[in-house]
Amino acid sequence: MNPRYSVCITHFNQAPTIEKSLRSVLDQIDGEFEVVVVDQMSTDGSLETLEGFAKEGAIRLYHQAVRNRGLGRQLAFEMSKGETVVAQIDMDDVYQPVLRDLLATYETHLRGRVLRVVNDQKRGAVTITPRSFLSEIGGWVDLNYVEDRWIWGRAAEQGLYSWARFPLYTKITESREKRDFLDRTARVYGILRDRMRIGAMAHPSRYNWPMVPFAYLSAKTAKRISRPVFKRFWPDDPKYCADITIHSN
Repeated sequence: MNPRYSVCITHFNQAPTIEKSLRSVLDQIDGEFEVVVVDQMSTDGSLETLEGFAKEGAIRLYHQAVRNRGLGRQLAFEMSKGETVVAQIDMDDVYQPVLRDLLATYETHLRGRVLRVVNDQKRGAVTITPRSFLSEIGGWVDLNYVEDRWIWGRAAEQGLYSWARFPLYTKITESREKRDFLDRTARVYGILRDRMRIGAMAHPSRYNWPMVPFAYLSAKTAKRISRPVFKRFWPDDPKYCADITIHSN
């Protein structure tokens, strides 16, 4: 029998946090869940930690080189079986023991929709979505950034997108991409490029405007996204906010 929920995780080089983060998920789920982890060729020793969890039967582990986050998330989805997918679970966060409360609220009020869950500071996001929706749109596409926005935008086009605040997770590390100026600049450039690839507006600012022409040229020469999302989609738009209050027991 297939599990009801698939928790899909992509991972790369999170040795300082991987055990604490993954255990925070595993300690609150039961036989209704499966946990699928795609490790993107980690080199910092975290793969060995994941292999230990896999030997215990706690996770299903796939170790495979993929170009970017979007393809990693797609592989995790393809390897999963649950009718509801819990995606964008990141291993630099600790997950509070309220996932089942969140899913109970989702099943009662939002079943069939694509729900983006943000914490109180609107940082990060976890996506809960029916498998049928992901199968219909072809899942995640070849993007390193804004791959989540692609999914939310597709859902919004069909009138299926909602977002809500819920204290599901706590950041325990900053992304390695934000640690120095060059990496931070590369990240901003990548976001601009991938936003343009999906047809989203670039939102130039005094910090990123010099990169816009180069990001535009890169987006033009990169592999095109066949069906861009609409240009002015804003994931935090109040009109998409779920008209519910999610309480933990």
